[in-house]
Amino acid sequence: SGHPPPPTPAAHPTGSAYSFQMVIGLHGYSTSAFDGAAQGVFVAVVAALCAVEADHVEVIAVIEDPVWRGTLLLTAVSVHCVVSYFEDPSDAAVSANALDAAVVGGDLRTQLLMKGLAQLMSVTLVAAASIHASPHSSPPNPDSLQQNSPQSSPPRPRPQPS
Repeated sequence: SGHPPPPTPAAHPTGSAYSFQMVIGLHGYSTSAFDGAAQGVFVAVVAALCAVEADHVEVIAVIEDPVWRGTLLLTAVSVHCVVSYFEDPSDAAVSANALDAAVVGGDLRTQLLMKGLAQLMSVTLVAAASIHASPHSSPPNPDSLQQNSPQSSPPRPRPQPS
């Protein structure tokens, strides 16, 4: 067996403790139509718009959420997604703002249609991004547990807001 083991995926940086959650409405899809394949497309497009790896994006819930348009009841789903592993809340905010703009400006809809979500009629922002420290980030390293003790190394300087 002279084959080297496959490279292990790079671990997420230990400081990557921030994520944001957003709820995006997709009109034209039911929960059954928004299946694994459609969710995979959604994750890939959201990751590209946020400039993160696809494994940083997770669909945590898809809820049937029909919408009235005049006298028509449109099939729609609300997709609850989380984008994780940001090292800094400002990084999370930049990606959240980019995704927000893509939803409102139509880029998300265009990209999803191009990638094959043909039933998509429109995309709406159901709940704007909320940024939080990730509960599921990697366990803190021992150094970070000592931050308040005087013996620990000095904290690294935080970048100044521009």
